[in-house]
Amino acid sequence: MLVSNKLNILIITPSLNPQENISGISTISSLLIQNNKEYNYIPFIVGKKDKQKRGVYWLFNLFKNLFYISFFSNEKLRLVHFNLGLEPKSLIRDILLFFILWIRSAPVILHIHGGRFMNCKAGIFKPIINFFLKKAKTIIVLSDLEKEFLQKNYTKVDSRKINVIPNAVDFPEYIEEKKDFKDKLSFLFLGRIDKAKGLAKIADALKIMKSKQIPFVFNLCGVGPDKDYFLKLLADVQSDVKDFGLVYGNLKKELMMKSHVFILPSDFEGLPLSLLESMGYGMVPVVSPVGSIPNVVNSCNGRLASTIEEIVDAVTELNSDRDMLESLSYAARQTIEKHYSITKFIKDINIVNENLFSSTASIHES
Repeated sequence: MLVSNKLNILIITPSLNPQENISGISTISSLLIQNNKEYNYIPFIVGKKDKQKRGVYWLFNLFKNLFYISFFSNEKLRLVHFNLGLEPKSLIRDILLFFILWIRSAPVILHIHGGRFMNCKAGIFKPIINFFLKKAKTIIVLSDLEKEFLQKNYTKVDSRKINVIPNAVDFPEYIEEKKDFKDKLSFLFLGRIDKAKGLAKIADALKIMKSKQIPFVFNLCGVGPDKDYFLKLLADVQSDVKDFGLVYGNLKKELMMKSHVFILPSDFEGLPLSLLESMGYGMVPVVSPVGSIPNVVNSCNGRLASTIEEIVDAVTELNSDRDMLESLSYAARQTIEKHYSITKFIKDINIVNENLFSSTASIHES
């Protein structure tokens, strides 16, 4: 149902149901829909659910969506918020949808959520990315690092239309249950279980910790295509692993309140919401310096670690110096409070919305 006194924005997003889809893009879309009271967001669902296979039914839904959007009213296409990860599958899946929107002259805000091609050359995908970047009316990236990357590698794109707006998260004003910094070290992995998240490095680091007789518990929260693979890697430390599966609501909050360290040595990232969320709950991040992560994590609020050796060194240090662990926990939370609040995020998004609505209104009037 459309709200007559608000301008409509069509938002392209994966499923908004957290039980169907583990996705930072879905979380950001939900955040906008629920918290941005200035506009009426109309969700347009793309992509597959986590447990859905790519097959005939998935292909049918893909073309059904393309058919539907071809006949959307101009009112629904006054402005489109197009979420995109620079990943091969996403680019292939979404290019036809984006092309139809361009043919229909729909003003598109292209909101890029990192991806492997935000860290390396895109090869055969570069022309596709160029098309997205050139035809979008305006672009949102997650950090100055990502803006610099696009300026350097896609020189024909007008850099003036690239806006830097970091992700934001909802976090508690105060943590109901204080962490026990004297207890054995508690790790949390939260999100999609995929090899690109550094699963092998995590498993090897935990094995080394066990061999050093460092007590720990590893809380595994999530689902994904490589979960069975990950559990096999963790076989040698199975007694120290708690597999919670997909978590949300009170259980998710409880685990974030109790856990000490958020671990994510990914090969590539944008700005993971799970990272921001965990820091908002006072967890110390041990993460790889990829994507926009170095803009958030530094030696004052966490540890940047790419290799197994760096991960082991970081967690060994945190385990041996609990006062430092507590100090980093406080600093991590302060980082989120100051720079990644929902209020600031919505304000920055609405500046982009207002500018684009104003420019398109001027074109229509002329």
